[in-house]
Amino acid sequence: MPGGYGSDTDGVRQGALMDRGGAVYMLGRNGGFLNDGRGKAVAAHLASCYPDFQPEKLVELGCGVGSSVIPVAEAYPKAEAYAVDVGASVLRYAHARAAHLGAAIHFVQDDAEKTRFADESFDLVFTAAVMHETSPEAIRNILTESHRLLRKGGIAVHLEVPVKYETLDLWSQVIAGMERDYNNEPAWQEATSADYGALMTAAGFEDVKVGFQDAVLGPDMSASKFGEESKGVFLSWFVTSGRK
Repeated sequence: MPGGYGSDTDGVRQGALMDRGGAVYMLGRNGGFLNDGRGKAVAAHLASCYPDFQPEKLVELGCGVGSSVIPVAEAYPKAEAYAVDVGASVLRYAHARAAHLGAAIHFVQDDAEKTRFADESFDLVFTAAVMHETSPEAIRNILTESHRLLRKGGIAVHLEVPVKYETLDLWSQVIAGMERDYNNEPAWQEATSADYGALMTAAGFEDVKVGFQDAVLGPDMSASKFGEESKGVFLSWFVTSGRK
């Protein structure tokens, strides 16, 4: 994205670029105009794997324009919802966007690796396609921060692209290398090669799950299942989750 997520000219330009540019880049395959398929997949994962879970307070780390936090908040209408990002422009846009859609979200400018929230502030912490935008060190920090922010029994969910580098054929590895070197994705290979189960366990999580959540392609979220096999890009999302 021209200027990056953190660029700020006291307006909403970066947010508008991310929101509309993201929908165009995805060709409508990530939830259509709202580009909210990742958030719906997070909500579907929680419904699939933690059906009795009812958080009172939730937060998304690395929220961008808020396209993922809204469907998660809608899945838990009684929960108080927060969303964090470093970019002031995207947060201004996110606030206006959420208000337009009738969603009550508290947007906070902060660093997902070390937020200013107190220990045990939330019942649910999640990210949606953030890890490949960071670095191996940042991934570990975000997982550690997720654990710190959770109350006992709380759940963390981290969603990523449904790609495991080691399973790609040679041509797909070449394409991944081009993403890394020429599309401003320096952490792409590391993020898609990481052992998230081990990283979650090292961060202190229990009952760690690692697999693929079906994309939510229609109004019936219950049709989305969690399993060991990816159905492909835009049909599945890689997800790891665990309890504190």
